[in-house]
Amino acid sequence: MDTRYLYNFIDDAKEDSFFSIVIEEKIGFSKKRERSGLEERLKVCRNFLEASYVNYHIFGELDQIICFINYDSSSFSVRAFVGQFKQVLYNLDPADHICVFYSEGFTGAEPLILETLFILENTDYGLVLGKNRAIPSSYLHLCEESRQVPSFPKPDRLAELLRSRNFDEYKGALASAEYHYTAAYNEENALNISIHNDILSRIRSSVTLFFLENSFSTDITSMLLPDLLVRYNGGLGFIREVARALDEYVSDFTPTPVSKKKQQHIEDMLEFINGNISTVSLSSLSGHFGLTGEYISRLFKEQYDMNFTDYIKKKRFELATGMLRSNPDLSVTELCRQLGYQSRSYFQNIFKKEYGITPDAYKKQYHKRTSD
Repeated sequence: MDTRYLYNFIDDAKEDSFFSIVIEEKIGFSKKRERSGLEERLKVCRNFLEASYVNYHIFGELDQIICFINYDSSSFSVRAFVGQFKQVLYNLDPADHICVFYSEGFTGAEPLILETLFILENTDYGLVLGKNRAIPSSYLHLCEESRQVPSFPKPDRLAELLRSRNFDEYKGALASAEYHYTAAYNEENALNISIHNDILSRIRSSVTLFFLENSFSTDITSMLLPDLLVRYNGGLGFIREVARALDEYVSDFTPTPVSKKKQQHIEDMLEFINGNISTVSLSSLSGHFGLTGEYISRLFKEQYDMNFTDYIKKKRFELATGMLRSNPDLSVTELCRQLGYQSRSYFQNIFKKEYGITPDAYKKQYHKRTSD
């Protein structure tokens, strides 16, 4: 999809809101029949758009038509418009061979292009009923709210995983994103495109920041997300390129060497921390080993690229999630006691900030998933 003309259309737009419509033919025809059908549908689409007094940009090739529409969100119903638009197209082809998708209205160019690229990618995979199968109008989905929203780490959590060099968990998040991209959508689980675009944006922003901070050069840091999606053939290709670039970075990364004395200090302190996780503090560690707090903090920063406080927080979160997964009867109050948190509400707040859900919800979600 050539985005040059689209950006010109957006720059000249009279209103702030946009949306796009994708029309796709779902059965095979000869080249002549495809071109003839495309030209007829393009004419009908232009006539309808002009009669509706909206600003639009439209183009098509073979069996796909893409319309970009600029509208006044205060006085315009996207769903009503698409419903009328779809009816006009089905009057043209009553055999229900035309599949219609649309993106909800967004402000600005990048979200609009992301929406449309995602639609194009998934219609090519045969979204809803399968590739090269006719789709009756009763099964069409108009990008309504998904009933099963994919669970994905928040931007600050993704950034923290990279800063702490927890690459395995970050790549696990990438695998989760890839799974949601390839998951089968059906009539009970309508497609919510904006969620997937948000996931892609989180991935790009977190990995771009990390690579820039560590002076690692890659296409990901120098290109906008729409251009990356075009270069790597959509969301799946982009996610896999991030994983590949991360592997390349890890293979080139050499940890800061530490002396044998420092290494022994680290090993001894980690053993002390593991045995006293509920009470350990910088002052208790300093007093136990006879080392200054400044030296300990500097040592953790050199070895783990985080200060002592952040390391303890990370360690407690790892223990918390492990305990919630292994013991379905564990109460949050008892979990707080074992980890050294005096306030249950404080722990719930920082846990939710880290994982996006409360400890109780995390436990229920995990055990429900494993029991299904």
